[in-house]
Amino acid sequence: CIEANTEVAARARQEIGWAESAQSIAPGIVEVVEGFSTEVDLPEKVDLLATEIAGSIASEEGVYATIRDAQARFMKRPYDPSSYIPYSYETVGAPATDMCHHSGGNDPSRTGVRIEAHDVTMQLLADPKLVEEICFADPWLPGSGTIGAASQLIWWIDPKRVDANRVAFTSHLKEQEAALAASGMQIADLTFDLSRSLSGIALWPRIVFDEEGSLVYDARGPKGEHQTSHWPTFLPLLASRPVRVEAGDVVRARWEVDLQDGQVMTPLRYSMACDIQGAAGRAQTSD
Repeated sequence: CIEANTEVAARARQEIGWAESAQSIAPGIVEVVEGFSTEVDLPEKVDLLATEIAGSIASEEGVYATIRDAQARFMKRPYDPSSYIPYSYETVGAPATDMCHHSGGNDPSRTGVRIEAHDVTMQLLADPKLVEEICFADPWLPGSGTIGAASQLIWWIDPKRVDANRVAFTSHLKEQEAALAASGMQIADLTFDLSRSLSGIALWPRIVFDEEGSLVYDARGPKGEHQTSHWPTFLPLLASRPVRVEAGDVVRARWEVDLQDGQVMTPLRYSMACDIQGAAGRAQTSD
């Protein structure tokens, strides 16, 4: 067990001690090595690597650099999918409406927000698409440079979702209806506008445990449904204010991640730009 956080490493040793005392594991079977995996050495190469280094954007916690280093230094069979748990990390994404962004409650200087996966104040406008796919046994796993999207990022604003989102926002705001009316806002008008606004492309991780894809953990439901999750959803805001959309509009996104020098401590750089083609022919661009 390799752990860089001193407090977590101490807790892991305590848990191992309890397990040994309870005879759940034999003494000496599990050892804690403290430090970043890219900075420690192991006495011999291993058969299996189990890891959890996914962020809300799967790649944001250094998985490219970490796994490339593990392939080179730790693994007996670095390009065998059975050498890794999980098999891969994915990032999926979909156009989203954020109520706080619509109301002007977000800090205008912020380019993105993290929203709990169960928070109904953010709703999706289309089904998710694959944005990133990082397979641990990939012999060509990139170490630097830029990487584009793992699939074609084209979404159609779903009229059923627009209608369902308006119902969800109405239910959420019902207790505030009197206060909104006192401020001159009608809940019906507010939720109509809210359900037709695009804040950005919501992103969240998916953990694929086997090569066949039969065992998957999704930070949201398969269609982006709300649920409790360890991982919040990341929403990069395409503009300071939401963009108006209508059912049937087409959203095309250009995604790129820059690995820079490929070092584990070097932050990655992400870019997302969207073109929105209206069903009636209007077009606009947001970055």
